[in-house]
Amino acid sequence: MKITNYLILFSILAFTIISCSKKSDPAPIVIQPALGLSYEGGIIFYLDNTSNHGLIAATADAPFSTEWGCEGTLCGAAGSSTGTGAQNTNAIINLCDSTGIAAQLCKSSASGGYNDWFLPSKDELNLIYTNLYSKSLGGFAASFYWSSTESDANNGWYQFLGNGFQDKYGKSYQFHVRPVRAF
Repeated sequence: MKITNYLILFSILAFTIISCSKKSDPAPIVIQPALGLSYEGGIIFYLDNTSNHGLIAATADAPFSTEWGCEGTLCGAAGSSTGTGAQNTNAIINLCDSTGIAAQLCKSSASGGYNDWFLPSKDELNLIYTNLYSKSLGGFAASFYWSSTESDANNGWYQFLGNGFQDKYGKSYQFHVRPVRAF
């Protein structure tokens, strides 16, 4: 063979070796949501049966304790089950124009870079107690927290996270507030 043929053959072989040994970019890391995991601006406290959707509590309470709001006004925020907190929050804000109330603090939160926070329903707040507070996750106080669930025109539901007790109390009392969001 002529020297040019050897050079061509050598060039093809070298190119093949370099091409095959080239490392590809690593696959992106996919984080599977799990209870207690930091995720999308907060801490996961509820997952649906697919584990692809759930609820997240903000990493801190609202900046100050506040009242539920509009004592004497029935706002129609009666949803207590998981998945009703956002609807309750909107109902409260639509009928109660008092500034600085619990629902408004949550709705206006931009915690973790997200702006779709709401006040948790009674059952959502209980999931926070069960899946975060009782496991010492999330930095919650052993104190009273408002839910978005309304009992009647004068009372809203709260939960004492120190022992998990839930009850209704006058809307004008000031309790802790922790925004939550869905993903």
